[in-house]
Amino acid sequence: MPIPIFLLNHSKLGEIPLAQIEILDVYREINNCIDQGFSNFGSSVSKVIYWKFEFDTKLGRAEAARRPDLLSKTIREIFRDGSKVIEDAVILQLRSKFQLADRKYVSLEDAIGSIRKQAGP
Repeated sequence: MPIPIFLLNHSKLGEIPLAQIEILDVYREINNCIDQGFSNFGSSVSKVIYWKFEFDTKLGRAEAARRPDLLSKTIREIFRDGSKVIEDAVILQLRSKFQLADRKYVSLEDAIGSIRKQAGP
C-alpha cells in the first residue's frame, strides 16, 4: 500500500497531499498562460479583464483558471466579436505549455477542460 506524501502548508497550519499541490501547480501554470495570452494585447487589456472578472464574480484573479466559463464570459462582455482573438491567444499559450492535442478548441473552457483531464482528478 503506497504511503501518502504530505508537504507542510505554511498558509494554514496543516498538511496538503502532494497530489493536491500538483493540481495547484497546474492551475498556476494555466494562469501564467492566460497572462501571456493577454500580454499580446498590452497591459491594459489584462488589467481591464481581471478588474471586470473580479468585480463581477467576486473571485480573485487566481481563480480564473478554475472558472474559465466566467473568464470567457467576462472577455465576451468587454470585447464582443473581438473576444475570440483574445481567447485564441490564450489557447495558443495553453496548447504550447501543456502539449494539448492538435485539434480546434472552441473556447477557453474547452482547452482548460482538456488540461484538467490530462492532469487527473
